[in-house]
Amino acid sequence: MDQAEIRSFLKRYAEGDYKEAEHSQFMEWLRSAPIKEIEKIAEEYRIIAETKPLSEDLQARIIDQIETALNRREFPDISPRHPKNRMLVPGRRQKLAAAAAIALLIAGSITYWLAAKRNFENNSEKTVIAGIQDVRAPQVSKATITLGNGRVIYLDSVDNGVLTKQGNVAIIKTAEGDVSYKGATETAGPDSVTYNTLYNPRGSKVVNLTLADGTRVWLNSESSLRYPVSFAGKDRKVRITGEAYFEVAKNISKQFIVDADGVSTEVLGTHFNVNAYKDDGHTAVTLLQGVVRVAFSGSSVIIKPGQQAVATDDVHIIKNPDLESVMAWKNGEFVMKSADIHSIMRQVARWYDVDVVYEGGIPAARISGEVSRNLNLAQILQVLKYSGIQVKVDGRRVIVAP
Repeated sequence: MDQAEIRSFLKRYAEGDYKEAEHSQFMEWLRSAPIKEIEKIAEEYRIIAETKPLSEDLQARIIDQIETALNRREFPDISPRHPKNRMLVPGRRQKLAAAAAIALLIAGSITYWLAAKRNFENNSEKTVIAGIQDVRAPQVSKATITLGNGRVIYLDSVDNGVLTKQGNVAIIKTAEGDVSYKGATETAGPDSVTYNTLYNPRGSKVVNLTLADGTRVWLNSESSLRYPVSFAGKDRKVRITGEAYFEVAKNISKQFIVDADGVSTEVLGTHFNVNAYKDDGHTAVTLLQGVVRVAFSGSSVIIKPGQQAVATDDVHIIKNPDLESVMAWKNGEFVMKSADIHSIMRQVARWYDVDVVYEGGIPAARISGEVSRNLNLAQILQVLKYSGIQVKVDGRRVIVAP
């Protein structure tokens, strides 16, 4: 868009008479335009806004959009170690509130996560708010592997290389801390199958496992995977609790089945995420590639890439789930799209190994934004405080109040 088109759009935007295509073009311009041009447009919009009454909702959208663009352009790397954090600077909000600037990049959210620039620049690893004790983000994988004979291997206390052998299969820990099963892909028969269990506790980094057939599995914190050392019989079956992401090795003659508390996901070769945390109240299977059949309680559905199957009393399809939010945990982020406080704090509890207590009920606010999972707990809670949520820490308890 050129300057004349932008001015024309802003005038119609103030009047509430604009096309969504124009809004999308304007958002693209905000992502790449020089700071001085954005600030010039913000000042011009201030003049427009002074002559036209705006609703509070529209005014908030105007303020946030330009503010976000300026924030990204001026200091895109709030902390070199956390380049994807989206944080807005309170000082600029006062300046642009008078100048009336633009909308959240994540449409439909009610509150945006705020953080002070100076805290991230000067104290990126030591930010502590009054009343909040700090807890570091997980530094290592605390995962364990329980072998068929009951022996437990603690991955954070063993050297890289071959951990043990089970029959013709070697269990290997790589330099990256991942686990891989190498050797025979099939046993002689179902009766000779040996099962292992990978458990990833709270406060542990995501762990990656490569099964004997080449299937890769990423296991979130507070999750487990039970699987055969090598596969036998007509299918490849594993069982999970919590959350896992699968990249299933193709084998047209041997179906891959994931059981998650009675929800069965059946594939031949594909990429999908299974969220089966009990405290989430449902099991969700989200497909990124291939075709998946999900069955539960006598009903079943077939989903396509970009769709999600949710099992509660039955199983039904959600056609346009937010894939960025679904996959955030695997990509090392917290991504919230108008998320409620309860769902956010469940993720925080699992990642930082803390217990969450609510005083006076659960706050009704909804939050949008994205931050790195490498941030310390105090920095995450600081974001909530800037959003008006009262939080404090007592030992490993996080106390939340409206």
